Amino acid sequence: MPYICQADASIPVLAVHDPENKQGHGKISNQGTYCGPVAAAQALIGRCLADPSLQNLLPARDHGESENNYQSRIINKLAKDMGTSNDLKKMETAGTTAQQLSDGIEKFVQDRGFKLRNNRWSGWGAGELNPASITDFPSVEEIQEAVANPNLDSIAHMGWYDESWRKDTFNRNGGHFAVFKGVNSDGTFTMHDPSPRAGGQASDVEISHLVDIGKLVNGKLEDGRDVFSASHNILTLKGIIPKPKNNIEIFPILDGVFQFGIERKN
Repeated sequence: MPYICQADASIPVLAVHDPENKQGHGKISNQGTYCGPVAAAQALIGRCLADPSLQNLLPARDHGESENNYQSRIINKLAKDMGTSNDLKKMETAGTTAQQLSDGIEKFVQDRGFKLRNNRWSGWGAGELNPASITDFPSVEEIQEAVANPNLDSIAHMGWYDESWRKDTFNRNGGHFAVFKGVNSDGTFTMHDPSPRAGGQASDVEISHLVDIGKLVNGKLEDGRDVFSASHNILTLKGIIPKPKNNIEIFPILDGVFQFGIERKN
C-alpha cells in the first residue's frame, strides 16, 4: 500500500487495491470492500496533517513501523468501528453502508478524545441510512461550499447504476466512497480516489480525478425499494469512470455526501 504523498499535505495517498499487499499483520484483509475505511482514513490523516492541534487524533506509530503498516492499522481500526464486511460470499452485505461510515467515523473520533461537529448527510444514501438521517439531495452549490470550507471534510457516496431495459430507469448494482479534495474556480471538483474500480490504478503517486457534477435530466433511480424522479435533483459524476459490468455501461450517480468537522471534546 502506498505511502503518504509528500507533495500533497492535505490528502494522503492510500490505495484500495495493491497486489503486493497480502493479508497478514498490519495489512488490509480484503481491499476490494474497504473503500469506506480508506476514504475515512484519507480524510482523517489529511486533516491531522493540516491541523497540528489534531495530532493526537491518530494512534502513535510503533517504533520502526513502516508507513504501509501504520496506514493499514488506521484503516483496519476504522473498518472495525464501521463494521465493514469483507465476506465476498455475501455480496449483498459486503463493504460499508452509508450509515456504518458515519457511525464508524464518529466512534473512531470519540475514542480518541475528539468529537464531530457540523456533521451531516446530504442525500438519500441508497437506502442505507436510518430514516432520521435522510435529507434532501444536495445542490451543486451546497457541495461546493462545503468542499471549499477548510474546516470540513467531505466524503462522496456514489452508486454504480446501469440503465435497465425499462427506459430511463437506472438500477443500482454497487457503490463506492471517495474523498473530495477541492473545488476549482470553474466549479468542477478534484476528487481523490486511487481505486481501479473508479478508473484509477494502485500507485505510489497521487491519483486525482477532475469531476464535473451535473443533474440527471431524464430518468429515475430504482433499487427495488425506492424510486426517485429526476425532479429530486439527482446528481451525476462526470470524470469518474467505473469499469463496465457484463459489458454494460455503468453510470456514477451521487447518492449523497457526508460532511464533518473535528474538534477536541470539552
